[in-house]
Amino acid sequence: MKLLIFQSLHTATLNWQEICRRKGIRTDAAVALYMKPVMLRNGKWAIRSLGDDANLMQDSVEESTPPLLTTVEQLAILKDQRDAVQYAFFRYMEKSIQCDNLARANINSAAINAMTATDAQWPADFAWRCEDNTWLPLTRQQTLGMSAAFGQFLAACFAVFATKSVAIAARQSVDINTGWPV
Repeated sequence: MKLLIFQSLHTATLNWQEICRRKGIRTDAAVALYMKPVMLRNGKWAIRSLGDDANLMQDSVEESTPPLLTTVEQLAILKDQRDAVQYAFFRYMEKSIQCDNLARANINSAAINAMTATDAQWPADFAWRCEDNTWLPLTRQQTLGMSAAFGQFLAACFAVFATKSVAIAARQSVDINTGWPV
């Protein structure tokens, strides 16, 4: 494991936040907490590298044996990674659709309205705001399709989580950052 070494906690924290920003990791996620600055015996501060260390202000780089995490700790980190993926966005009709808690409620409401309306009752100008703040016009059937695509996305997230959880429980090496649906 590569450790980035800093003279001060302040500098280590700023760089830790920058790495989290570059990787799209919330700083309150367990993955980020695992990387959080730690004090070394020599009084310097270290953060674990996730690669992409260009233009950081580290004083030095050291190779270190990674600390062994318990199965419970690994599963907590994996759960946070799953949550980060499943609460971000999913793809539908070549667009990124938000799926945070508010968006989930809106997707469910739109699906219920689409199930109970006829094509004639469906608003001709109905559109969904995408992650990039563009609008995606949707027919009644397309709205139902969006809800179905969201359900498939969540099922895929849980399938990846289940597979990786079994591997962690078997004490196998698991890359928690790969294999998630987009």
